[in-house]
Amino acid sequence: MSRRIVLAAVLDVVAVVGFALAGRRSHGSGDAVADVVTVAAPFLIGLGAGWGFTRLWRRPLSWCPAVPMWLATLAIGFPLRGLVWGRGLAVGFLVVATGFTAVTLLGWRLAAAALAQWAPVRSRQRPG
Repeated sequence: MSRRIVLAAVLDVVAVVGFALAGRRSHGSGDAVADVVTVAAPFLIGLGAGWGFTRLWRRPLSWCPAVPMWLATLAIGFPLRGLVWGRGLAVGFLVVATGFTAVTLLGWRLAAAALAQWAPVRSRQRPG
């Protein structure tokens, strides 16, 4: 397995767990591992399915295949949260979850793409 695949998978999991952790802390619910896992689990399942559905391992750092992966994360995570975990799906939660995961799951890839375009230009500029 390539380093890029592992890096992308780790960053995606960190993004989803970070979302759950931030949500638990912002509501004063603490960050007990069980609470964070309960919030993150449906979205981690959706994330895994999204990776499989989009075959993201082929281009793990690209944001184009990451868009349907992100949508799958939500499309699977929201129903699981409500139906399996019995958690609420208030409109505010849907909006925040959609925005936070878009910024994190897609944002790091856009930043990586920008850095990749900038790095070759810089490496060609040699002093002297």
